Amino acid sequence: MKASTRKKIEHFIDHPVTDVVVVVLIVVSIVLLMAELAVTSEQAKTQLGLVNDTIIFVFIAELSLRWMAETKKRRFFRHYWVDILAVVPYLRMLRILRVFRLLRVFKFGLKASKKMGWLNSSLQREAVQWFAMVTFVFVVVLFGGVGIRLSEGSHLPLSEALWWSVMSMVAGEPMGSVPISTLGRVVALGVMVSGLTVFAMLTGVISAMMVHRLGHIDTRAMDIDELSEHILICGWNRSGPSLVDELQRSAETKDRAIVIIGEFEQEPEWPASLPRPDTVYILKGDCTRLDVLQKAGLERATHAIVLADLLKERSDQDRDARTVLTAMLIERMKREIFTSVELLNRENESFLKMTGVDEIVVGTEYAASIIATATKTRGMVKVLDELLTARYGNQFYKTPVAASMVGRRVGDIHGELKRSHDVVLIGIQHNEKGSVRDVEVNPPFDRIVTHHDILLLIGRHPVDLSRE
Repeated sequence: MKASTRKKIEHFIDHPVTDVVVVVLIVVSIVLLMAELAVTSEQAKTQLGLVNDTIIFVFIAELSLRWMAETKKRRFFRHYWVDILAVVPYLRMLRILRVFRLLRVFKFGLKASKKMGWLNSSLQREAVQWFAMVTFVFVVVLFGGVGIRLSEGSHLPLSEALWWSVMSMVAGEPMGSVPISTLGRVVALGVMVSGLTVFAMLTGVISAMMVHRLGHIDTRAMDIDELSEHILICGWNRSGPSLVDELQRSAETKDRAIVIIGEFEQEPEWPASLPRPDTVYILKGDCTRLDVLQKAGLERATHAIVLADLLKERSDQDRDARTVLTAMLIERMKREIFTSVELLNRENESFLKMTGVDEIVVGTEYAASIIATATKTRGMVKVLDELLTARYGNQFYKTPVAASMVGRRVGDIHGELKRSHDVVLIGIQHNEKGSVRDVEVNPPFDRIVTHHDILLLIGRHPVDLSRE
């Protein structure tokens, strides 16, 4: 089959309208099964049989399309073997298998729940759990009622058979007389075991709900109110966990708490190697709102990091616009905070510069530069790996100059720094006006060091020359 034809078939069978039609037909087929067992008129049974045969024909067509669209045929038979048996017209004794078509209703319900983005994730998860349990109970009751009706003879009314199924499931033993036939005893055993399963499911769902409710009592909010000199992260993407890990391993920031603001549906999962997960606080909210930033303790924070937020479906331009807006609010609320911002598009940098942020990073450009450097300079990636991580080896550090270095040439202090502190001078930041962008990388030999300078170093440990 051509790939284009398979795509069209997949689009048709996965369309929401197709799902709704299949669900309706499944429910109708179950109702028809109940009606066939309840009526005594042969004419009525014949008419119901014709309607049921029409529905079976539709199911055969639907299953045929699914088989044609499925690239792995074994997977098709693994998923739909009960449906295949239920539509075989000659196996009338397997009519009871129609009940299991209701399990497909549950599958369609799960598919729909994934699209309910307006629901809170915890509410959505609880709704799915209750829906699963109710569907299971409904299937067991129908299976037990129809099974005992078929196995024990037509003298047992359908309503009493269904009531027997409910009471046997609740009591854990056959209610009334014990089934005589082998099939009836198998059905009774299945209903009793299912009753124990339902009880276990109910206990588990209620316990999970209680744990979830108790676990989300807002004790963290009180903790955030007490934080000071912490790091604030606004927005979230795939680099977030690595960023938190690096901050907790860096000598300068490892003792600071971290507050993360994001429109999370569920809290991020941390790697087992994260040094201090107990000092990471999650605040669910929109970081473009003043009240959310205030709740996160922005006035008491020392650093703010604004990530390109990927938690919601937005265009890159919208994400950068929200990043700029967040940075503007942060700088407006606390001008002296050190703000680092991640952009997706360099063209939006001019807007950020007007807000007064300290550092601007365009992640995609850095990734491209690293790949290009690795291509033309073999082995350079290992150097960057070591310098850009706090996990091991050498890192970047900065320190004010020592009083004894003021007025001397850069070339004269290179060897002194290496001998006394085992560090390498790679740049100088001139800090006379408080600017962090005026940086000289690899300053010339004759460049004179002033008391306004900040030295940029590579070393294994932090160095503070201001004490010398």
